[in-house]
Amino acid sequence: SSSSSSSSSSSNLNNNTTDGTTFSYDYDGVWKNVHQLHSDTRHTEAAAFLARQANERNVPVSVDVERDRYSDEFDDLIDRASFVFTNENLMKEIIHRRVLSISASASANDDDSDDHDHVDANLGGAIEYIPSRDFYHDVVLLCYRLHTLANNKARELIVTRGELGAVHCKMEKSEIQYNTQMLKGNNEDDYSTLMKTPQLTIELVERHETWVRIVLQTTTTIDNYEGDGCRGILIETFKYMLCMVGPPKDINIVDTTGSGDAFVAGYLFSQIVLERMGRENEAQQERSSSKSESSSSSNLLFKTDDTSSSLVQEAILFRLRFAAWVAGKKIGGTGARQALPAWRDVICDLCGGETERGSNMMDIISNRLNNK
Repeated sequence: SSSSSSSSSSSNLNNNTTDGTTFSYDYDGVWKNVHQLHSDTRHTEAAAFLARQANERNVPVSVDVERDRYSDEFDDLIDRASFVFTNENLMKEIIHRRVLSISASASANDDDSDDHDHVDANLGGAIEYIPSRDFYHDVVLLCYRLHTLANNKARELIVTRGELGAVHCKMEKSEIQYNTQMLKGNNEDDYSTLMKTPQLTIELVERHETWVRIVLQTTTTIDNYEGDGCRGILIETFKYMLCMVGPPKDINIVDTTGSGDAFVAGYLFSQIVLERMGRENEAQQERSSSKSESSSSSNLLFKTDDTSSSLVQEAILFRLRFAAWVAGKKIGGTGARQALPAWRDVICDLCGGETERGSNMMDIISNRLNNK
């Protein structure tokens, strides 16, 4: 069942069948044991309906954006997702379409439009002002625009790049700064000068082999700041972390059909199942009276509630590497499903044949993935 109205997302809904009888769905019962909702955009209205249901119950939503559906339901579905999977070029086109639509709507409703060529930074304007743009700058800009288009909802963007691997982008922190000193006295010259300066800048501030840190900053003007008749400026600073992996080594390419779906499945499996196993192992160790100090520090990778930057990086890189491994295995066979790895392949290839879920099992998988 699907609906475009958010009010339809109640706990129980009455529905009429073709013969006129009425029945109801117990949606709370359906969602009772749901850990995460994942969907592509093919059945857009149904997916958006379920995403609204998930948001109401604080169930994370992930979406594989395989193409633009050009509809409000499609945009709503993306805005409700915490995890967005897409390829290198598609999301640019989607965001560009939405930015142009919002900008056009804003211009049509602006009775006080002036002559300068200004587009508010929150709508994703001023692209031409960004110096030295490269792929990582583009990913950050996409993540920022997803963030603002969804009313500042926290987002994680996973971009696949084919033979170049994949990139994960996540906002680490943001801060807002107000400044009235630059425009004290309502000096029109100062105001005009600010309007001509870059509204949006992106700077790479830290680079490592498997991750980079980029800062995006927007500057906008504010009229009648705090009601004192002064104009001011609003400076918003966003810090992003990008983690990247290449494709697995020595891939035997037979058929790439379904490789994108395999990557997404591997990412979600590692995020939900393997990391849960790691947390369960840690909890079991904590309950054991014989737990030594050395073993208490094992499996730190899978304490995903820890906000330490290095631990977050390792967790994200683990997901990307496992996803790339799954996609690499699928590419080695024909068809979309024939060569997909099973749990026995994880045990054989990544655990050295060890079947016990010991405290070091996740560490073994992580170490093996690092070398593949």
